[in-house]
Amino acid sequence: MSGKPRSYNIRAHAQNSHFLGQPLASLPDGGTRPGTIVIKEENGQLTAAASGEQGDRKMDLIKWEKGNLMLERGIERDGRQGKIKVSARESAAGQLTGTWSLTDDGGNELMTGAWEAKKKSTP
Repeated sequence: MSGKPRSYNIRAHAQNSHFLGQPLASLPDGGTRPGTIVIKEENGQLTAAASGEQGDRKMDLIKWEKGNLMLERGIERDGRQGKIKVSARESAAGQLTGTWSLTDDGGNELMTGAWEAKKKSTP
């Protein structure tokens, strides 16, 4: 791909290297949870992995369409199943803004908050 895209495109950037971002999730108690997210393209498919206070986790689902990002991964805690979901939109070049949520195995939303990721310089 030659030249720089006018706006940030995860798929176009992932073909050349990857998106390395610093997400920040707002918690219901007013705190925040920082981390790192890496989105890259492998064999024509987008993959994503997040790392933070609870370790490294691969995303089960990643979709990027028309400037919208959707991430999802299953979790288990104390024998109960659930999902963490992120829905974000490109709000500026290299910046994603949206929400995250925690749902139980029945799809009931247990927690939600604001989520953003800013592109970090790639190594």
